[in-house]
Amino acid sequence: MKMFITTIRGRPSIAEANPDDLFDTDYLKQNLGSRAAKGGVIVFASQLVKFITQTGSQIALARLLAPSDFGLIAMVMVFSGFMNLFQDMGLSMAMVQSKKVTHRQASVLFWINMGMSLLLAGLLAGLSPVLAWFYDEPSVIGVAIALSGTFILAGLTAQHRALLKRHMRYKTLAKIDITTMVLSACLGITLAATGFGYWSLVLMLLSQSTIQMLLIWMVSPWCPCLAFRTDGMKNLLKFGGNMTAFNMLNYGTRNADNLMLGATWGAAALGLYSKAYAMLLLPIRQINSPVAAVAVPALSRLQDEPERFANYYCRMLQVASYISMPIVMMFIILSEEAVLVLLGSQWTESVPIFRALSVLTFAQTVQNSTGWVMIAYNRTGRMFKWSIIQSSCAITAFAIGLSWGGFGVAVGAAICGVTLLIPALIYAYHGTPVRLADVGKTLRRPLTFAFLILISAGPARYALDDQAIWLRILGPILAGGAITVLAVLVSRQLREDLMSLKQTLRRK
Repeated sequence: MKMFITTIRGRPSIAEANPDDLFDTDYLKQNLGSRAAKGGVIVFASQLVKFITQTGSQIALARLLAPSDFGLIAMVMVFSGFMNLFQDMGLSMAMVQSKKVTHRQASVLFWINMGMSLLLAGLLAGLSPVLAWFYDEPSVIGVAIALSGTFILAGLTAQHRALLKRHMRYKTLAKIDITTMVLSACLGITLAATGFGYWSLVLMLLSQSTIQMLLIWMVSPWCPCLAFRTDGMKNLLKFGGNMTAFNMLNYGTRNADNLMLGATWGAAALGLYSKAYAMLLLPIRQINSPVAAVAVPALSRLQDEPERFANYYCRMLQVASYISMPIVMMFIILSEEAVLVLLGSQWTESVPIFRALSVLTFAQTVQNSTGWVMIAYNRTGRMFKWSIIQSSCAITAFAIGLSWGGFGVAVGAAICGVTLLIPALIYAYHGTPVRLADVGKTLRRPLTFAFLILISAGPARYALDDQAIWLRILGPILAGGAITVLAVLVSRQLREDLMSLKQTLRRK
């Protein structure tokens, strides 16, 4: 078939093209480590730029719009956010993970996504009068109908974006995401400044989905065909079904603590708990999300190479641990100062909650990586089964800790997370080339590094207990920095880790 294509590897050409060739990823196995490392840096930088852009736009919009304008959008987003769990149905990740995907299979996935997107869009638009009645707010009808369009736009984008991820085109995706966010933010701020009120937020969200869809279709060489059935779909749909079930259960568990705490202790206690959790997760997600975004596509390409799979997994886990563990340790040491600086003195009651949740985050840094293994090896069924066990234990821990308010719930969550860590690793690694002993060796130096920060920054913090807050922050940071420099100078293995990462980033 003669056709103009921009190949997925970025070289424009006119070729006798087989559409199935667009899904072949064998070439990625060459210098996969370099691709993964560079991809991680690109995604991390993109995440940082998006975070700054989003924060800046929200600050500007908060000064131009009334709280009620944001409230209208939030009323609809509560329902649309839950619907989002069903839209993708795990089929995008199925595209990324699968060893082999054909043009017809990808087309079937595309049309399934579109069908679900149209169904959800119609459902949200149809429920708009019900939402208006529930909130006693007629304006919700127009907002819900308008935002239902984002489901359709996302459906048009899902498989094309997954194809770019499958080929590890992180630089392209980063450019699209940043361009989308900047342009939509500029539009939203302009509309808000010219008096559009809450419609400026609605149109900003719609423009974000529209711009992203147009840019992704512009750079993607693939166009789906009219295929609704083909061979080999059973495994892809099973993968997607298990991912959807896992996401639903995970969503319920992540909101169960808020629901139980709010119902029992009221809005004030829930506010302290939820704000502490959100503040803690914000910087950690900026680290873990880029690593996870790179890990799954890279590991999926190595399903048939067990030794390389295990090595890459351990390497990625080590990188994430080297960055996140020291940061979480500093959060534990500087919990009070972090709350005072970021939230204010009225939030000091959340300090014990923040500290307890920091311990949970320390364990989650490692446990979250088990998802990379189970997804890459197409074991989403095991992933879902484990989530049933984990959710049951977590909800039980929330219920036990509920008698002591937000702090009790946080302690229960932390104890549950730490207790289940080793069983979660054993369960996830079973039947894969990853061994618990290898992971222990991988984590040994990051854990030692975090411990060194604890014994250096911790005493510095308490020695400055009666000093000004800037000294209580600066002292531990300087102590932690000094021990870091000393560790690099003394530890040959630590220097080798850093040099290995540097060499990986420089490889062509």
